[in-house]
Amino acid sequence: PLNHAFTLGGIEFINIDSAANTLPFSAGPRGQLLTRLGLAANGVRQRIAFFHRPITDPRGAPQGGDHNDHDIGGYGEGRWLHGQLRRLGVDTALNGHIHMQLEFDDEGLFTRISGQGLAHADILTGQRVAQILVGTVTPGERVLFEWAALEMPVAAHCNTRLRNILKKMGKGE
Repeated sequence: PLNHAFTLGGIEFINIDSAANTLPFSAGPRGQLLTRLGLAANGVRQRIAFFHRPITDPRGAPQGGDHNDHDIGGYGEGRWLHGQLRRLGVDTALNGHIHMQLEFDDEGLFTRISGQGLAHADILTGQRVAQILVGTVTPGERVLFEWAALEMPVAAHCNTRLRNILKKMGKGE
């Protein structure tokens, strides 16, 4: 469920709805979750947040920047959420939305964008380039993240829309 947290192996995972903007930023289910989380963190050794749109698009303008559809950044909401996550001790954010594999330090919030879920790059380039982010949880340690080859069968991600695009590009079936 959106705006929800669960703990697995001493790691607290926080799922935030980044599609629905809220005014004021602290209102609604997202604000309630972040307030509740601030009250207790017993037995939690690491907090990881995951949400669709990243707080910051690291590519910069014109693809990224403050007022675009690729990050939460606009009108101060991203900075507010960044501050709330850091206040809670979150040091890792997992995101999608940008159809690339990116990693960067967003002022203490290490952000990993794993947006290659449908592996379109594999089809267009004819090479296996898409990767998936895998996290390994070991008792008493922080989550270890590694990139692994997605190796998704072409039939599994070739929807009708993509097939039409490929036909127009002369790639056929």
